[in-house]
Amino acid sequence: MKKQWAGSDEVFFQNLFAYLKEKFPYKLSAMEPGQNNTGLTIYKETIVALEQIHEVLRKIENGSAPNRDDYEDAVQKNNEEKVQEIIDFYKKLALVQQLDAKTAFSNFYQSYYWDPLIAGYAYFLEQNKEPYEQFSSSATWNQKTFKKDIVFGFIEAYQVSVLQIAELPEHLKVRVELYDQRYERLMADFDGLVERNLKIGVSVFDITLPGSLLSVGSTKETSSPSFLFKVDRYLQADFEANDAILMQLNHLNKISNNRFIVSYLLVYKSTVYQSHQQVMEFVSSAIYAAVGGMNCHYVTLHERERMLKKIFPNDVFVGELTSRAKKQAFRNGFLKYFLSSMFLLNLDKDSLFEWQEGLTGHGFNKYRFYREKIYIERGQDQNKRIPKAEPKPKDTAENLRELAIEGDHLRKIDQYFSFNDLHPTVVKQIEILRYLYLQQSVTSVSHDVLEDLIKIEIFLARLMNTPVFAFERIIEIEKFEKSPKFSKLSPLFKQFALILHMDCWRDKRSLPAELSAKSIHFILRKRDFFERDYSISDLDLLKNQLNAYQATMLKSAFKNEAVLCENAVHNEKRVQAYLETVLNQDVSVIRCIFRCGNQVDQDKSKIFDDMFREYTENLKRRKTHGVRLIGQVGVYVPYSKEHYIDATLFFEMKNNEAMDGDDLRNAVIKYWESYVDHKWDQLQTYNKKRENPDSENLTNPFEVFKMETLSATCASIVKTENLLNSEYLSISPKQKKSKKMLIESVSKFYSYCPLILVDELDLENSPRKQLLILGRNRKAKNKASDEITDTLNDLQTQKQDMAKNQVLCSVVRDKQNDLIQTDNGDLSKVQSVPSEISESANQITQQQADFQDAPGKSLESNQEHDSMQINNPSLTSDTNHTVQIKEDEQNRVLAQEKVIHVSTKKKHAFVKPDPVQIAAEARAKSKK
Repeated sequence: MKKQWAGSDEVFFQNLFAYLKEKFPYKLSAMEPGQNNTGLTIYKETIVALEQIHEVLRKIENGSAPNRDDYEDAVQKNNEEKVQEIIDFYKKLALVQQLDAKTAFSNFYQSYYWDPLIAGYAYFLEQNKEPYEQFSSSATWNQKTFKKDIVFGFIEAYQVSVLQIAELPEHLKVRVELYDQRYERLMADFDGLVERNLKIGVSVFDITLPGSLLSVGSTKETSSPSFLFKVDRYLQADFEANDAILMQLNHLNKISNNRFIVSYLLVYKSTVYQSHQQVMEFVSSAIYAAVGGMNCHYVTLHERERMLKKIFPNDVFVGELTSRAKKQAFRNGFLKYFLSSMFLLNLDKDSLFEWQEGLTGHGFNKYRFYREKIYIERGQDQNKRIPKAEPKPKDTAENLRELAIEGDHLRKIDQYFSFNDLHPTVVKQIEILRYLYLQQSVTSVSHDVLEDLIKIEIFLARLMNTPVFAFERIIEIEKFEKSPKFSKLSPLFKQFALILHMDCWRDKRSLPAELSAKSIHFILRKRDFFERDYSISDLDLLKNQLNAYQATMLKSAFKNEAVLCENAVHNEKRVQAYLETVLNQDVSVIRCIFRCGNQVDQDKSKIFDDMFREYTENLKRRKTHGVRLIGQVGVYVPYSKEHYIDATLFFEMKNNEAMDGDDLRNAVIKYWESYVDHKWDQLQTYNKKRENPDSENLTNPFEVFKMETLSATCASIVKTENLLNSEYLSISPKQKKSKKMLIESVSKFYSYCPLILVDELDLENSPRKQLLILGRNRKAKNKASDEITDTLNDLQTQKQDMAKNQVLCSVVRDKQNDLIQTDNGDLSKVQSVPSEISESANQITQQQADFQDAPGKSLESNQEHDSMQINNPSLTSDTNHTVQIKEDEQNRVLAQEKVIHVSTKKKHAFVKPDPVQIAAEARAKSKK
């Protein structure tokens, strides 16, 4: 199985092994007994053995290795030098007189996958243990008593076995495919930096540190690597917060029971850091801040510039990459060597280590690309706010607003709202909010208002996570009373004083009313908690009011946000996996906002949701402007004034050619706006085909929207990316950069957008337990019966598991002390209403349930379940029929039946039968 990220020529392997031997200098022979307890650690002997064996196997594969005839020919010609050369060549394979290397290689191939050569050879050794013992015996390799039959017999048997090697185990296939995907993403990200002609540099360094700081009574074997995770977590936070760091990769290796080495590769902006040494100063200070002065001696920082210069004297792999040629040389050279460390040599993870990973959600051997920092650099000077002119300050400020005017603080407002001292999770959250504000399309948010809202989010994060004091030091109180100065206030009070000058604070009409976020709620509730202004002597009052707001409003807001974010992380992975499948073919993409008019109550919202489900299902079965819908991702927003659905639709590309985007958009919009009439036409068509048509009792399930104005408006698919900032896109799998960008942007928005689009109070009127709308992966050949059975099987499973899932999860973390609902919301409100047809009254009613699986289900079962539609020829009706759930293998038989009856073995409360319904069932049986 060929790996994209591994080279194949001799130069690549020579350079790779040269780097790995320097990277792993620790020898197995130097370790004390018991330190190498698991055999999974990589030592220098491991790399030496891999290099020797791989060289021999490569030459055997390409036919350049000497064979038996070459040896016998050299013996006949008395060419002792040639004979010794052949013996020495194959002796590398036997690892003779290198017991440590032999042990290290044995541990390696039993636990790791390198490439087909090593895997094939390892398989051969497992099948030929006795011949290998003879082959690797030192007695075989004495020149005078050289046992050629054993050596060449072993080699020839190996050559034959290569042709019979079975495929890789499934878990190895999955791992290699995963690494290939990561490689493609990483290379695409780096190529993006090169294409933008950014001035970049590279820094490579290692840190060695203990996994844990052993306490009294603990042992190396029983201590989790909490110290290791803490240091890396702080470093990751500093890398993310530093606008100069664009990309980082890391690889972890275990040296002994409680000792680790972590290798880092950073790509940075050389316009900020002029040298690798400056980056090292930043890293050194970050490590010191992470561990403190008491523990800094436990951590050692190794800069690797000199090491790489020794290995690659003619290349520049550390420092600024001053030309495009140097960037390409780095990309095709050392970047791949570093990836080999990440992908080939995985860490020895014991149970304690895996427990720590699960506890923190943090892992190693990964890479991060901070794409948003590129755009921050581009646009940070554009549309920069120019504060309004303020009156000149008086000789002595009388209130907090006037205090902020002194010293031109308003013009320096950005420096007072930095991410310093904020937890990396909070920083990430704020960056997500910024993206959501820019990507949403239900209202416009001006640049000034957006920046103000982000600053208020920073203030609220500080308010939530730091004590509330007007002054940082007690000594400042007396100085402030004598001479009030803005600089003497605490950072929190400085920020509040500056917020008092914001336009959105002074006039809430500038706020986007359709959006909901902590910052917006803070402004809307200001009259309930805060004064219009505060005199210099009222700072204690402000302190008490800030504490009150933190305790009553802010704490619950952060808890709710934490729950939403946990669900969003799960949903983001689901959407990404789904889009990876959808975008495996050429597609046309549009984004629409679907509305159903004002005054939507809970009953109408359910019908609106059902109508959209049926609408998208019909788009899949009918051709709209000559193409069919193949997938959709969206969100249901139960906004109090007007419910709407924001959805991105993916259509098959007609004859693999881009079509007129305007025509497709207009066709999709027109079909939605006339959908109530379209439904009525379908029902009439179905009624005419019945044996006893009855138009008088025919009912349109969407009649409630007959007098409403259904509307759909198109929006830019991804506003923050120039390549995707369009209302229509055609995407091919070959456009890897655009495809990756689209997947990441769309999945992030629809997973996290409830943070700003949905108010907690509005959730009561939502017809859905999950607001995320996600299509199902379907094959084109699927029949209607498959879809019916899938839907009903999901319904039956949901009913059986409802009792299990109707629980409240106790959140034990500090930020989640409340009782919250499970991932899918309040399952106690779930109602599954089967569709039914009453033949006696010839009245058609349609009711659809929101089929969402409980937590822990597979990705496919978690995705949106589509309803049955009447335009399917095998069903003759859009309306749902009463069906009988059968086994999966009977789906095709069920599809051929016009009427399918449901019977469940569940016990239900007794309901008095309807006489009309009894008569209808009797007539139906008599017809059979």
